Amino acid sequence: MRRTVSWSTALLVCLPVAALVTAVTRDLDKPDGLIDFRIYRLAGRAVLHGHSPYASPHSILAHGPVGFVYPAPAAWAMAPFSLLPFPLAAVCFTLITTAAVVVTLYVLGVRDLRCYGIALLMMPVSTAITTGTVSTLIACAAALVWRYRNSVLVPALALAAALMLKPLLWPLAIWFAATRRWRAAGLTAVVTGAGLLAGYAALHIDGLRSYPALVKATTTVEGRGSYSVYGLLSRLGLPAPLAGAYVIGAALLVATWVLARRDERLSFVAAIGATLALTPVMWVHYFTLLLIPLAFGSRRLSWWWAPAVVMWFVNAKPADASPASITLVWWLVLLTLAALLAQRQRTATPAATA
Repeated sequence: MRRTVSWSTALLVCLPVAALVTAVTRDLDKPDGLIDFRIYRLAGRAVLHGHSPYASPHSILAHGPVGFVYPAPAAWAMAPFSLLPFPLAAVCFTLITTAAVVVTLYVLGVRDLRCYGIALLMMPVSTAITTGTVSTLIACAAALVWRYRNSVLVPALALAAALMLKPLLWPLAIWFAATRRWRAAGLTAVVTGAGLLAGYAALHIDGLRSYPALVKATTTVEGRGSYSVYGLLSRLGLPAPLAGAYVIGAALLVATWVLARRDERLSFVAAIGATLALTPVMWVHYFTLLLIPLAFGSRRLSWWWAPAVVMWFVNAKPADASPASITLVWWLVLLTLAALLAQRQRTATPAATA
C-alpha cells in the first residue's frame, strides 16, 4: 500500500530546510556570516602555506579570542575548503554538516521524518549549521560510536576523528573502558595520538606543550561568559566555579563506570553529560549532542521531543550568553536526561539494540 506524507510531516520537514537555506544564503554575503567556517577555512589556508593557524596565548590574553583554537588535524581537514571560492566552500560545508544531523538520527534508529524536522529546528543544531561549526559532525561521531559499539574499527575511527576535530568527546573513551571494549579504546588512543603527532609535526609545532597553553588562555578569556557549567557557576557567583564544574564532570564519569554493567545506554548518556560538564568553554551549538538522548528516548515524534521545541524559542545567542539563557538551556538539558533516566527505570528492561 502506498504511503502518503501528511501535511504536518511535510511542514516539519520543509520549514526547517527553507529556514536554513534562507539563513545560509543571507550569511554568504555578510563579512561575519558563517563565522566559524571562515575561521576554519583560514586555518586550512594557513597550514597549506606552512604557517601556524594559531594566535599566541599571550595575544589571546591581551586582545581576546583570535581565530582558530582546535587541534592541528582539524586545520588540515579544512584545507580542501580553502582551495574553493568561499560561496562554494560554504555551501559544501553546510551540506556536510546538515547531512550529519540526518545520519545521526538515522543510525540511532529514528525513521519519523517529523523528528528530523524538529532536530533541524532545534536551536543548537540550527546554530551549528548557520555558524559553520563542526558540532553536528561531533554528534554524528557519537551516534556512530553507539550504533557500531559491538565492533572495533568503526567506533574507534569515529571517535578518533571527532577528537582530532575537537577534543570534546574523550569521555566516550572512558565509556569504552567501562564497558570492557578495550580494543576500541586502544585503537582510539593510537589513531588519535598518531593523527595529532602528524598534524603538529607537519607544522613543526610542539602541540603537547603549546596546545594546553592555548586552551588555558581561551578558557580564561571566554569560559566565564560561555554556556559551560563553569560559565553557569561563575554567573551564579559560586566559589571556585572551574573546580565545581570538574567535580560535576567527575561524578558523571563515575556514573558512566557504575552504570556500564547495568545499562549501557544510560552509561553512554552519562558520558555525554560528562562531555558537556567538563568543557570549560562551550557555546550553544555544543548542545547538539542532546540529539543522542532525544533519539534514545523516542524514535518517533512525541512529548519526549518537547525540550527540542522549547529550545527553539530560547532567546540564546551563539556567544555572549545571558544568565537567563544559560540557566534555561541547562534546565532543558537536565530535564531531558532526567526523563530518560525515569523512562529506563519504568521499563526496567535491557537496553535495546539501536
